[in-house]
Amino acid sequence: MTSRKESVSLRRPGIYKACLKEHESHKVSSEKGMKIESGKKPRTTGGVRRRELLSTPEAAEYLGITPSGLKHLRDHRLLSFIKPGHRTCRYDCKDLDAYLSRCRVQASWEKS
Repeated sequence: MTSRKESVSLRRPGIYKACLKEHESHKVSSEKGMKIESGKKPRTTGGVRRRELLSTPEAAEYLGITPSGLKHLRDHRLLSFIKPGHRTCRYDCKDLDAYLSRCRVQASWEKS
């Protein structure tokens, strides 16, 4: 049985790879301060670093749920989201991963 992240990467590899690149780009070199180790310059908007954000269908696929299920989580404030416009909602990969870690149930042998 494959994990949720593996199944997402098998169905649509671009979404999972975008989130991995986002996490890798946060590695900061201690010598240069804001130098990115991956060698790529971060995208900026007006001098502010722009994060990789997923749309509602992409975030729903990343979590393995339907867009209406994602709307339910958003409406009940169980999931963090960014609302840059009147109707537009975007989701940060870190917030989605945090939600998944909160939903994790420990196996009986893991409990101490």
